[in-house]
Amino acid sequence: MKKFYYILLKIFGVMLLFTSCLMAKNIEDAKPLGFELGKTTFEEFKAKYPRSKETGFGTYTKGPIYDVSPNLLPLEHVEKARFFFNHKNKLALVILEFEAWRFNNLKRTLSERYVLIKEEGMDVPVLGNVGQQLSQYSQGNIEISLSLENNRSNCKLQYSMIKDPDHERQLTASEQKELL
Repeated sequence: MKKFYYILLKIFGVMLLFTSCLMAKNIEDAKPLGFELGKTTFEEFKAKYPRSKETGFGTYTKGPIYDVSPNLLPLEHVEKARFFFNHKNKLALVILEFEAWRFNNLKRTLSERYVLIKEEGMDVPVLGNVGQQLSQYSQGNIEISLSLENNRSNCKLQYSMIKDPDHERQLTASEQKELL
């Protein structure tokens, strides 16, 4: 009988290993609006959003920043969309601003799709609630941050790379806040 359980345990172990290998291969990086951070080129971005406007230069990303009019996006209730490119003209960071009342809906949607890695503050039951809310998620090499700050009329959704092969160092927490 012990031999039977030993064989059964081996089979279960092999199946578990095989399943975990398959799942690891299927975890892709999150793709905000269909763009792959670190891979989407400026030319690919401009082909999709030819009416985007250059609005500045990213001191951290060392590349141009482009804004896209919210009415051109396939999302509702977006107030602002900003795309940061690096010095190699590859998409490095995406920041979307939504109306504040969308915070809990966005949080619920992100929780269904990604792995929650950090959460601060409480859910916002009403728009007038004072306090800072932050939820951070990850998928593959992408970190997704959803934040709502004190008395703000909007919430921010940020997609950034955890490890950017085209950049010598990663953003510190204070540098990320400066971008927001």
